[in-house]
Amino acid sequence: MLRRSIPERALGALFGGDLAATVLRRHLAGLLRPDQCQLKMAALRRDLSVAIQQDIDHRTGGVLRLNETSPAVQSLCDEALLHAPDIPTLDAAFDAVLQFTPDGAVEFKDVRVQQYAQTLAELDPTVLVAWRLVCRSEAKGNGKQASLETAVDRLRPLFVGPHFDGQPFAENHVHLAGVTGSELVLAHVVLGQTIPQAKSEHKDVLRRVRRIRRVLSSLATDLWPANGDVDKELIKRWVAQVLPAIPDGDKEAVPDSHVDWGTLARGLSSNGNGQAQVCSNWLVWKLGDTASRDQYQAAWIWLFIALWRTYRSDKMNVTARAVILLVISDIMVLRRRLLMDGNGLRRFTTQCFESPVRDVAKQRARWEESSSEETARRIFARRGDKAAIKVRLDSLGKAWLPALACNANKVIRMHECDSALSHEQSRNYWHLCAHFNRVKEEQPRRQLWELAKTLRDDLHSYQAWPITRPAGHDGNGLEPEFEVFPSQIIRGLDVVGDETRWPIERFAPMLRWLRSPEAAPGIPRKLPEGPGQRPEPQLHLSIHAGEDYAHPLSGLRHVDETVDFCEMGAGDRLGHALALGIPPDEWLRRHGDVTLPLDEHVDNLIWAWRRAVDLGDPEASNLDEARCVLPRLKKRIERLLPHVSWYPPAGGDAPLTEKHLQHLHEAWALRKNCPYKVLQQAGNIVVEDTDLAIGAPDWLRLRAALDGATTDTAEGLYVLRANHEANPFLAEKKPAWRVCVAAPRHGHVTRRQHELENLSTEAITAEAEMPIPCLHDHDDADDLRFMLALQDACLERYAQLGLAIEANPSSNVYIGQLQTHSDHPIYRWNPPDAADLNKGRCFNLFGLRSKPMPVTINTDDPGMIPTTLRLEHHLIHEGAIDRGYSEQKAAAWIEKLRQFGLDLFDAAHK
Repeated sequence: MLRRSIPERALGALFGGDLAATVLRRHLAGLLRPDQCQLKMAALRRDLSVAIQQDIDHRTGGVLRLNETSPAVQSLCDEALLHAPDIPTLDAAFDAVLQFTPDGAVEFKDVRVQQYAQTLAELDPTVLVAWRLVCRSEAKGNGKQASLETAVDRLRPLFVGPHFDGQPFAENHVHLAGVTGSELVLAHVVLGQTIPQAKSEHKDVLRRVRRIRRVLSSLATDLWPANGDVDKELIKRWVAQVLPAIPDGDKEAVPDSHVDWGTLARGLSSNGNGQAQVCSNWLVWKLGDTASRDQYQAAWIWLFIALWRTYRSDKMNVTARAVILLVISDIMVLRRRLLMDGNGLRRFTTQCFESPVRDVAKQRARWEESSSEETARRIFARRGDKAAIKVRLDSLGKAWLPALACNANKVIRMHECDSALSHEQSRNYWHLCAHFNRVKEEQPRRQLWELAKTLRDDLHSYQAWPITRPAGHDGNGLEPEFEVFPSQIIRGLDVVGDETRWPIERFAPMLRWLRSPEAAPGIPRKLPEGPGQRPEPQLHLSIHAGEDYAHPLSGLRHVDETVDFCEMGAGDRLGHALALGIPPDEWLRRHGDVTLPLDEHVDNLIWAWRRAVDLGDPEASNLDEARCVLPRLKKRIERLLPHVSWYPPAGGDAPLTEKHLQHLHEAWALRKNCPYKVLQQAGNIVVEDTDLAIGAPDWLRLRAALDGATTDTAEGLYVLRANHEANPFLAEKKPAWRVCVAAPRHGHVTRRQHELENLSTEAITAEAEMPIPCLHDHDDADDLRFMLALQDACLERYAQLGLAIEANPSSNVYIGQLQTHSDHPIYRWNPPDAADLNKGRCFNLFGLRSKPMPVTINTDDPGMIPTTLRLEHHLIHEGAIDRGYSEQKAAAWIEKLRQFGLDLFDAAHK
């Protein structure tokens, strides 16, 4: 989770914290009581200070001392708050990370890009930029409408500077559903003209949206059109009218309202040639004009300019300013609901990706088209940019494809300055990567095979997909018809989502099958020559693995399973793969003690045992660290194996033999076989289908164990586990054990840890206060050092296979166990200085690596984790300098990664 400084935390708590917004709302609602005619400022400042402090404590776990946070809190809630038009903290926040260029554009300061990323996590920088634009427009000589309009026109997404503009970039890992930025989502929600349908999970969001819309409606109809006729009496009357819109409750104080921005804009004047002074009448015309024409990116900045200009008016009283501040705070509270904040992929997929705020935006009639335009604009930000776009397997062929293709064509034509650029030509800049999802509660393997077969049919179909829209779309006339075969635009396969819940073994058989020529028997592979020839599918793998994991060994095993079970090779990629780079002791120090299912832990130990045997072999790596851990690994497996859910009870106390350990590992390796296919072969009748040989390549070997599986063979162990998974209610009842794995803080096991590990299962069950009993284990210093060596061994093997890692730095910082971009393992995978891979150096301590791991930089979900592709390169470039590399070395390294990203895209696109 991204680390933020105290001032940024405090600023985010005031302008985007639910607690501060609640305090403002409560104090404003109090003015509706007959005994209170004005805000009690001392009480308001005190309550805001408490709310900001509580917000900081809640989001940091109370790790910051009060004497560290109090100065920042007090500077926000000083005597001038709401009394004066100035907010010095906003000026300081802008000056810290942003600057004006000589031509009047706004961009972040290169040297402070890490701090800028921290600001992005707390506050939409549009709030800061709009504030400064309003302040500048008040200065002598800067108040012309044309000057402000030009400045707004020059603003770029997230105010990224031109440092990397001169070269094209390739985005090799971006999700179509995760590109649309929070500002577009919120603009649809806040400026929309329809009242969203209420859902139980939307209740709080809708209350806030209604309050924002009611206040904006009052501003747009009662205050802003007054223009130069605003005086203190009008402000008082407006405050009296708007206060009933403030309270919350199941029964709202006033009816819902919204602004018809088109009608409003038509009723106002644009004031001619732009040489007139900026005024509220003109500002609301700009806001209404852009909002009514669905130019939501422009409308978003004009909204905050209008709000801040109103706040800064010397005619405003403290109550009126409090109302404006509440509107801005409410909007930023909604923004928090759209962004990831907290560790873990499950939190991201269930809370952030399915945010109720985003659901409200999707109810807008223009949402699909607007988000598609935004997606194309962000992905193809500059000339020559390319992208491999990840899409859901069950959404292929839907209406979004023509919208995406046409908007991509429009943006690429603009960059290439070629209005005649065809869809066929613009398609050279993008393709799709279809992915299975790990998010559904129940998705039997049978359904996964059905999804795979549907994709197979599409890939081998002679039915082309249209990627142009019908005549007259949006009044643009007839677009030339253009169709593509699915195999022309689907170039990759992926599996996304919570890998801790749904392991790759569920999906690997389908992925192997889809990439095999055997997937389409009877379909001619060579077609007659001609312009309509369908190309054969050429599918690379780009699989999420080692992104989020319960233990360092879990992450390493998940990655290794992905490589082995999916039969990955040259040109394939691993998405994220943090488990290959974050040092295990570092990960555990940040995470603390680990609790995970016992079955998973025993799988980890068995896998680690086999890797230790291989690495410790004197004829191979001869690694002392591997041989050191072997005896304890064996003892840990021996102690925990009887409690594995699918493992049958064994009579007596026979010791665990090397042969049985080997069988356990072989049974793990056999999991590349789909149990759904294997179990169909029970009995004397073979139900062979065309996908059996690929989905279950060892089915003949396994079939013999189907009628009488025992623990004496690897095949029997595999079948016992497969039967348990297929029929969990028929298996012998066992507790669903979990295991708590401790990492001794001072390198020694405590007496309490010894006691816990030696407790009998009966004693644990009797004393357990939780419904799921927990066994105990620990990783010692030797285990952690072996895991570090194991990461290097895996990196070397995968690099030799020709794999690459698709790094997503900001995504990894927001979701994973990282605090800054300079902590990212990309510097270990592919060091900026090749000398760091010399034997014994920092990234080759054990002499196991001979080459860097190829890597690309990507964004993942840039709308939910605020970033752009060029910002990611900025952050990693600055992170390299932070780690001590020279600017020249960091620049050369980033250029190498940029070029490799383009080469990797082109290789998959051919």
